[in-house]
Amino acid sequence: MKDAPLSLDLRALALSRAGLGALMFVDLVGRLGDLGAHYTDDGLIPRAALELPWYSVHSWGGGAPWASSCLILHAIAAATWALGWRTRWTGLACLVLTIGLHARAPWVLHRGDAVLRLALFWSLLLPMGARWSLDARAGRGAPAGSDRVEGLAAWGWTLQLAQVYLWSVAYKLHPAWTHDATAVHEALSLDAYTTSLGRWVLTHTPLTRALTWGTLAIEAAAPLLLFLRSPRARVACVALFFGLHLGLMTTMRLGLFMPIMCLAWASMLPSSVFASARGRALASPRRPGLQLTIITAIALTIAYNAEEVRRFRVARDLPATHVQLLPEPARALAAAVGLNQRWSMFAPRPARQDAWIRVVDARTGEDLLGGLSPGERPHDRGVLPLRWRQLTSRITDRWDYEHAKHLLVWTCRRHPEATTLTAEVTLEHTTPAGEEDLLEQALFGQVDCAETDAVERK
Repeated sequence: MKDAPLSLDLRALALSRAGLGALMFVDLVGRLGDLGAHYTDDGLIPRAALELPWYSVHSWGGGAPWASSCLILHAIAAATWALGWRTRWTGLACLVLTIGLHARAPWVLHRGDAVLRLALFWSLLLPMGARWSLDARAGRGAPAGSDRVEGLAAWGWTLQLAQVYLWSVAYKLHPAWTHDATAVHEALSLDAYTTSLGRWVLTHTPLTRALTWGTLAIEAAAPLLLFLRSPRARVACVALFFGLHLGLMTTMRLGLFMPIMCLAWASMLPSSVFASARGRALASPRRPGLQLTIITAIALTIAYNAEEVRRFRVARDLPATHVQLLPEPARALAAAVGLNQRWSMFAPRPARQDAWIRVVDARTGEDLLGGLSPGERPHDRGVLPLRWRQLTSRITDRWDYEHAKHLLVWTCRRHPEATTLTAEVTLEHTTPAGEEDLLEQALFGQVDCAETDAVERK
């Protein structure tokens, strides 16, 4: 049996909601461990050094009690959303708190955070609590006799998920992806992210070339299967992306990014997977205001992505129009409602150099950040958690001296016995397969801990 055009199964939405809510809860509990570092004025970057929007709840206070209260409230909202209690309202609470959280510490974010935020936005327009929820048990779910929903909101979420990959391909129009097929080799050469299986794959050049072309082909073509009426096509699409993300999960250390992507794709499972599709599909409300909101959100995501690709290409002197495709007020609106996004992962090619930082105490020679000895690679001792790797990658990839200074000053405060701290960066230049990688040492900055207050005021 063919599904209606772009209908979503209510049980698939429930599975996605429960899984994403649980992952959000786990992530927030983990963030509590870094509360002082990332979310307080005594951490890496105080609120005064950021341009926080007024709607970020984390802009309303900078102390540990306020930040911890926000994270705990966020975790409670995530748990209740996962359970499907007052699903629309708890989803709204999660979205508002997530937007504020992301604005407070953008230096620790990964693409999975953006997907989770986007899923929360579209969840407000879909019956996420219609099945397998406390709302359903209380009689607040969908009417009996239907297990699917169709309408503009279903189109919007499906198109959003497809855009993650279609726009990603637009960023990757580089010979490393399209001709030489070296992109996977380059990505797996990043020691801070590669697992032991990934290092084994790295030694097999024909396999890395095949994986490069296979990844690009899946991202370019598989999302189109979502728009066919055949349930088999949709199952094939979901299976392909499950395989893609499971492959990434086993070869690279990417934290919760891959589980988030798999659970987002679970929302696309057709009714045939759940053994039945009873009766007519549940139609989304057709209120004019709601329909206009959905159309505006769809148009905004397309225009935002097109503008991000344009800016990306202009910044790298690649052929692109210099006409702005989305006005600044519209960009600000997208950020305010959680629709801002950029899918430039490993683009236009993966980084050609791996880099890691040692924050060295001049008194002892000890690395106070990751505990690395001179000459050690991250995987020799155990890599930093993903969010800390995002920060150090931001510093080394962009030569971001401002964030490096904040890191040194914060480390001084954590280690009052330290005298002078130096940021030492090791650069490992990726070479063609079969050749030994080249190492280069660089000093990235130095701070006299006795003058920390003066450094912070600069």
